Amino acid sequence: MLIDAAAHVIARRAGAAHDATVVVGTPTDVRDALGADAAESDGDRVSVVPCPIPVGSPLSDVAAAVRAASADRCAGLDDVIRAAGLPHIPGRSPLVDVVVTHRAGTRDLVIDGEPSVGVFVHSGAAPFDAVLSLEESEQGAQLTLEFRHAALRPTTAQRVLEEWRDAAIHPAQSTEIPDLPEVATTAQDVVRAVASHAAATPDAVAVEDGTTTLTYAQLNASAATLAEHITAQGARPGNVVALRLSRGVGIPVALLAALRAGTPFVAIDPNHPAERSRMILDAANPALIIDDSDVATALASPVDAPQAPDWSQAHPAYLVFTSGTTGTPKGIVIPRSGLDAVLGSMQDTLQLTADDTYLAASTLGFDISIVENLLPLLVGATVYVAPADFSIDIDAACALLHHVRPTVMEATPSLWAEIVHQDPQAVRGIRACAGGEALPHTLVTTLRDAGADVFNLYGPSEAAIVATSHHVTGDGTPPLGTTLPSVGGDILGAALTATPDGALGELYLSGPHLGYGYLGDPALTALTFVAAPGGQRRYRTGDLVARDVDTRDLMYLGRADEQLSLHGLRIERGEIEAALAAAPGVTAAAVRVDTTAETPAIVGYVVLADAQDDSVAAIQAAVANALPSAARPNAIVVVDEFPRTPTGN
Repeated sequence: MLIDAAAHVIARRAGAAHDATVVVGTPTDVRDALGADAAESDGDRVSVVPCPIPVGSPLSDVAAAVRAASADRCAGLDDVIRAAGLPHIPGRSPLVDVVVTHRAGTRDLVIDGEPSVGVFVHSGAAPFDAVLSLEESEQGAQLTLEFRHAALRPTTAQRVLEEWRDAAIHPAQSTEIPDLPEVATTAQDVVRAVASHAAATPDAVAVEDGTTTLTYAQLNASAATLAEHITAQGARPGNVVALRLSRGVGIPVALLAALRAGTPFVAIDPNHPAERSRMILDAANPALIIDDSDVATALASPVDAPQAPDWSQAHPAYLVFTSGTTGTPKGIVIPRSGLDAVLGSMQDTLQLTADDTYLAASTLGFDISIVENLLPLLVGATVYVAPADFSIDIDAACALLHHVRPTVMEATPSLWAEIVHQDPQAVRGIRACAGGEALPHTLVTTLRDAGADVFNLYGPSEAAIVATSHHVTGDGTPPLGTTLPSVGGDILGAALTATPDGALGELYLSGPHLGYGYLGDPALTALTFVAAPGGQRRYRTGDLVARDVDTRDLMYLGRADEQLSLHGLRIERGEIEAALAAAPGVTAAAVRVDTTAETPAIVGYVVLADAQDDSVAAIQAAVANALPSAARPNAIVVVDEFPRTPTGN
């Protein structure tokens, strides 16, 4: 029963299916198997036996599995590992991580012909990740756990021991698929907020870019004028409108105009590769493309702004295209409920006021730019739109930060590292929001030492940009934090069962943030937006996380698939490989990420039909026309061939 209970705990903590087989070690006395001399010799003759336990099977089957594993075993565990040719793993056993044992308080022994009494003592070092024991003494019986600190934190170990106790007491208890949590909705309608500020504080600065400044009255009127233009050009509510705009005050004007008109927008960065922009436009099939000239006309001759229509929260707000495994960007449809919810929750997180200035530094192709350009407008704050070269020319970026002195900015950790390395004073007094990549603890220390207040943001495009946040105040690797007030977050195992605190599982998100799915791809939508109890839906992020036992923060532990998260983009490895394979002369391509440097680098490997001196340059040119800069390989290596398995893979 104790071994069966331990197998259930291990399976739950690994997120395994309800019918999984779990290997548990148990000590077995092998005196009899070693012969008469061993049976009469001093000391113990014990071998730890790996027992494959079928989780969820009757206890009689578990007992049979233990007997079968223990039968005829007389070699030590190390001997078995060597005989099987298993690799040596320092500090760990390749066969057994968890051992279950029953220890009696004393044992009759004969030493040098004299009767003696032996007692079990704790060595102070755990030979396995965890040794679960039922210990009997004159004072009674108790359950104990010895563990390696490299494998378990003390609080997690305490939780494991409690779960083992509960599973032993209630062996038939099953784990149900958890219901979706209730989430608070803090939705904010930015169109109505701007109209309200235009009436209350018409002369307050809403948007500026170093050349042009718009007050709230001007912003509201210009957005209303552009919305009328969208409608006059034949775009109807529900029709997609593409926004192909240069950096400047026109970006928030156009975003508000599309929301006013009820036309979901798709942002096209004019600096992105032409081929990628073409694929996005082909997929989105916009009824209208708004460019800089349309915005300039609206700014030059604004009209009185009528009251904005009251669109349903179910109405689509925008489309965003992310990396696709086939090489073609995949479009995600986000409803107004998702946009309003993320804006409201981010306001709860950052607590902006009308005195704040938010530097919008991200390019229009990143969906975080939507938050940057709209969130400050909720509270009457100022959006300062940075120039297009902000993330490229670090000297100019630092100079702009000194000139504007923004109070809030979002950037990738890579960009923050370049800025603070170049000029630590540039970040003094700023709320530095980091997202799109893992946030190194060394960078957090550097930013905080320079006077910045650091927030770690996480979220996939499928869940409206931001899903979790963490205000970094401690040391060590920053966690993802907790989900925003309007987001539900569950950590589930292979059978969609909830994993215990501290255990690894895949993060599923729910709530109003969720998109409707992938444009024109119902199969992929069904695969990643899965059914949940109560007729609701969850989004499978593919991110492996665990919830800290003490703080309840989510800790990022890796990916369950081939997706990369670099430079603010979620990139499918397959899209990079497809772009490389489509380049002239390339017969095969592969991609890996080099994480040995402080900033991760994408390395592309190609096999060429006929290698020439300029082959790599030609490949780089072809890739530059197909992928955004953040997804392009930092290096391309030509190889003669790729290693293959016997089956040709």
